[in-house]
Amino acid sequence: GGAGGSGGGGGAAAAAAADVMAPFARVDELFRTEIDFVDQMVWGTFCAFRSFELLRAYWRIWIDATTRQIQDVHAHDRVDAPLYGSHDASFAAAVRAATDLVERHHTADA
Repeated sequence: GGAGGSGGGGGAAAAAAADVMAPFARVDELFRTEIDFVDQMVWGTFCAFRSFELLRAYWRIWIDATTRQIQDVHAHDRVDAPLYGSHDASFAAAVRAATDLVERHHTADA
């Protein structure tokens, strides 16, 4: 089977592609975790804009996250550390709770 044909080669090609991509699975997982974490912080910031006091409080998450990034890279020489402390489960939980709070505030005022 050629391109678009129905020969048996498609399954073998897909299996070969999966074998090549397997080592990247962990990288992909970490990347998606980092992107989701940053997306959550950005969304929380947008939600917090309705109240200056809430925005000022939520902004501290960015300060803490940036400090964690600087510490990982410069103090601990972990240039491959996940972004903004997304690997720290307790910090991630605190960010999730803060984002939930500002999201509820955002929704209530809409």
